Amino acid sequence: MKRIVSIALVILMVASVLVACIKTDPTGTYVVKTMNGKSVEDALKEELGGDASLDDILELLGVDSLDNLITIEIKSDGKMTLANRMEDDTVEGTWTKESDKLFLTVDGETMQAKLNGGELSMSMDDEAYVFVKK
Repeated sequence: MKRIVSIALVILMVASVLVACIKTDPTGTYVVKTMNGKSVEDALKEELGGDASLDDILELLGVDSLDNLITIEIKSDGKMTLANRMEDDTVEGTWTKESDKLFLTVDGETMQAKLNGGELSMSMDDEAYVFVKK
């Protein structure tokens, strides 16, 4: 009986470790959810003076929708891609993970992001961003 209980405990511990690893796996594509605590649409309206309609914003940015406006793709090989469709810019870099933090490095400059479940929070160019995993 003791042996069965011991084996069951080992299986539970291994399963717990595997579940924890799966939950904290940062790989995937993240899309911008908020900019400076506001929805992307509201943040862009404010930046444009507050009177801009969604159609005005889309036309100005030359995009069809605000979906995928800024994305971060975290790849399993330690590489990452940051695409900013507002500026028609895509850059490649690398990433590392320490605890709940991701360190994204592009052209020798490292940015720190906090990983919380399926969200990444970070600052770029004096702007605060929250990204959600697709």
